Amino acid sequence: MRAVVDTAAEGIIVTTEDGSIDTFNPAAERLFGFLAAEIRGRPLSWLLPELGGTVVDTAPSYGRAEPVVGDLVAELGNRDRLFIATKVRVREGAPASGIAEMEQSFLDYAMSVIIGRALPDVRDGLKPVHRRILCGM
Repeated sequence: MRAVVDTAAEGIIVTTEDGSIDTFNPAAERLFGFLAAEIRGRPLSWLLPELGGTVVDTAPSYGRAEPVVGDLVAELGNRDRLFIATKVRVREGAPASGIAEMEQSFLDYAMSVIIGRALPDVRDGLKPVHRRILCGM
């Protein structure tokens, strides 16, 4: 698999579950002008301003991709400039399965927002945004 990624003509960026860049192939190096060694481990949000794209493609089958994308969009504050697309699986003759997957995906994302951004931490009473402001001061 590594050989396919390294020789692909397209830039390939793979992130870990927490949104850190894990793989940055040679085509991505040429496209963005950064070496893999200097970008690996950085959050994807660090690279997003360079992308200039307006479409985000994700799916519940990508694991935690949807909550990670949601967190990045919230952090960058650019939701109004993006079209966020998602894909779901629909079993033949059972369109309700796709609707159920979309509903579950939305609930999972909504809960991640509530838990990750809206609820104060019981240890200090601060919401994550307040903690980031204090750390930035």
